[in-house]
Amino acid sequence: MIFRQRKQVPWLFLSPLLAGVLLFFIWPFALTAEEVFSSGAEIFHDLFSSSSFWLAVKNTIRFLFTAVPLNIFLGLVLALALQKQFCGVLFFRSALLFPLVVPAACIVMTVRVFLAERGIVNALLFSMGLPVAGWTGGPAAFLILVLLYLWKNCGYTMVLFLAGLNLIPREQYQCAMLDGAGAWQRLLFVTLPQLRQTGFFVLIVSVIGAFKSFREAFLLFGRHPHESIYMLQHFISNNFDNLNYRRLSAASLLLLAGFLAVMGIVFFAYRKIRRG
Repeated sequence: MIFRQRKQVPWLFLSPLLAGVLLFFIWPFALTAEEVFSSGAEIFHDLFSSSSFWLAVKNTIRFLFTAVPLNIFLGLVLALALQKQFCGVLFFRSALLFPLVVPAACIVMTVRVFLAERGIVNALLFSMGLPVAGWTGGPAAFLILVLLYLWKNCGYTMVLFLAGLNLIPREQYQCAMLDGAGAWQRLLFVTLPQLRQTGFFVLIVSVIGAFKSFREAFLLFGRHPHESIYMLQHFISNNFDNLNYRRLSAASLLLLAGFLAVMGIVFFAYRKIRRG
């Protein structure tokens, strides 16, 4: 009897959280799915005929295939560099983790101070007689968003890779050196194969972080940004403001399906690599 009561205690503490998830996430999603499937093909025809939707899809895919590989590559390079002991290594590790604790509002305000139309960068360019640029309202907005994503996520990626590198036995590197393996050979045949599980987790975290970059994009560039960074989240947000709930519901469902498809591909590729 006492054992049963002890097993029920965790569920007692979890019940408010589970009730909130059911009320504010699962139930609204069920209503959205019902709205979409009850409307039939008409709602998807209306969505697919929108040029804004296809622009949002193109930019979202472009951002994923640009930002995520760069984040993984830079995180791995930094982890390999900071794995070695040298003067100031702890400072660099801490500095790379600093963006994780900086609020998004502070990041947006700092970028605006430097890159606004009358910001510090344009003031310096004007003082040197160089042409000023509309950084946040032109094609450079995509580069700014990618750099913000890297600055925000690269430190965490580095920490994950450092944890994976510390799990590799030092004896394997010593044996490889005795066999005449150089630095590149040790990296390709010792380090990278044993970082597969860590890299798999890093890929998932990076994709999730890329989808969460809409917060910075919305706060920095507004509801109607430059067309190079008009994401699916912008499309959904704008349709919510326009009270177009049918198109909003269909786009939200497709966004979830796309995210699950990406995760499915990642899991399938990982299983194939692991078996091979």
